[in-house]
Amino acid sequence: MNPTVKKAGSGTAILGALLMVVPLFIRLDRAWSLPFTFGSYMGWGAMAVLFGAGLRLLVRAVHKKAMSDRLRKLLSLFDSGRRAPMEIAAAHMGVNYSVLVQDIRAMQKYRLIKGLYADLIRRDIVFAGEGSLPAPKAGEESPESRPALKETYRPSAMPIYYCGFAFLIYAVFLPVYRPADFVIALIISLIVYFLTAWSSPQRTVIVEIPAEKPKPVSTGSQALDEMLEGMNAHVIALRKLDRAIAGKLDGPVADILKTTEQIVAEVKKRPGSAADIRQFFAYTLPTTINLLNSYDELSRQPVAGENIKTAMWRIESMMDTIVDAFRRQLDALFRDRALDIDVELDVMRQMVGATDIAKTLEDLR
Repeated sequence: MNPTVKKAGSGTAILGALLMVVPLFIRLDRAWSLPFTFGSYMGWGAMAVLFGAGLRLLVRAVHKKAMSDRLRKLLSLFDSGRRAPMEIAAAHMGVNYSVLVQDIRAMQKYRLIKGLYADLIRRDIVFAGEGSLPAPKAGEESPESRPALKETYRPSAMPIYYCGFAFLIYAVFLPVYRPADFVIALIISLIVYFLTAWSSPQRTVIVEIPAEKPKPVSTGSQALDEMLEGMNAHVIALRKLDRAIAGKLDGPVADILKTTEQIVAEVKKRPGSAADIRQFFAYTLPTTINLLNSYDELSRQPVAGENIKTAMWRIESMMDTIVDAFRRQLDALFRDRALDIDVELDVMRQMVGATDIAKTLEDLR
């Protein structure tokens, strides 16, 4: 696999340098004529704006060139596979998770390459290519035991830098020798600060979600303990999928998770009911998790071909049936309890009589 990395254009850098050099050359070549007139302010103000625009273009070009170089280094991890663990990618690039994700999104913003994204739930960097997915390496899938990552945001420091640059550029092209000049420079700098703070995206910070571990279960039966620990592990997997999957299956996955948690809680309270869920535990639950994992994997592909759409549609069309099967399994656990209640009511009816029961209930009201 030899992906093509678009070259960072040097035209932007040349244009930015020209916009900086020309106003600066004019400023060094001509002295201020004091006192300043309105026309002088407008002329030198235009020079300051051109210099600032050129500085921004040059910074953007340098950043784009840096992203192009980093992209080539990052893609060396994808010789024949489609995934690279974020731990390996971050160490390979010499950055932390937050910078790694920011770099990948900057590469997408600059349109340097298609099909590269960060999978925070599985903690992988995925390269799907610009067409079909290459075959995965053996054993390259992320282990479920790795804790997922989540994205938080913090205010960016860029508005402060822009504010400082605005004051500096003003001081270069316009006089700052009277108190009023300082006030004007400060007002312009604050305007630049607030405009930048309003338009600049927040800084992305990647933090780790602590991995859940199945709690040890002790019921006195080794077979039952193993079953309950296995179900706890399945619940953890479902919680992870519930965080990962959105869209059409968001509601059904939440229903499946809630019902499974209720089933596990009921079996823990009444270990004797474990025999009623052996088929559910051995087949229904793990098969559902496998289907949801496949759906999550398919939904994250940047290029959705006909095969991907068909497979996702088939899983979506089965969700109502699967949710209903989980609910019926939960209801089946209460079958014996319902029978016990019926027996107790029959015995009470025989002992005190239906009339006395009705009178007792009426008195309770």
